[in-house]
Amino acid sequence: MQVQARAAAIREGGAKLTVVFQAEGKAEGPGSGAALEVGGSKLRLLVVEDDALIAMDMAVSIAELGGDVVSIAVTARDAMRLVDELKPDVILMDVRLRGEPDGIEAAEIIRQRGPVPIVFVTGNSDSTTMQRMRQLGGAEIILKPVLINELRDAILRAVRPHH
Repeated sequence: MQVQARAAAIREGGAKLTVVFQAEGKAEGPGSGAALEVGGSKLRLLVVEDDALIAMDMAVSIAELGGDVVSIAVTARDAMRLVDELKPDVILMDVRLRGEPDGIEAAEIIRQRGPVPIVFVTGNSDSTTMQRMRQLGGAEIILKPVLINELRDAILRAVRPHH
């Protein structure tokens, strides 16, 4: 598995956390299998995660799998704005985010605007949270800590009905 990080920085300013990260990689080793592609094009993913280390880990995993992270959002409001601006192929959405709304509410609002595959990546497995995620319908759910093969499989399952 070969991944090169070109730039990584974390800047904190008040309540806002900015993560700047770019990675290049190719799928080999433990993450090998189906690439994150549809019709020969790399899938473009938006990562919505307020923990910088987890966000960077997901970005590296996506690069290793052959996908492209278009941006990382740390709040639901940022995620909703970035979905409109960047039109990602898939959204990886944490449930508990800084501020309001939470990731599930944000996913509902995003889905009202148009169909986009969503994969919830969460450490919250209580019955209420799980039920809320399932009610959204069509969203994949994976629990933290995330294994790279689980991430790949969930992303590919999420895009299948849309392509």
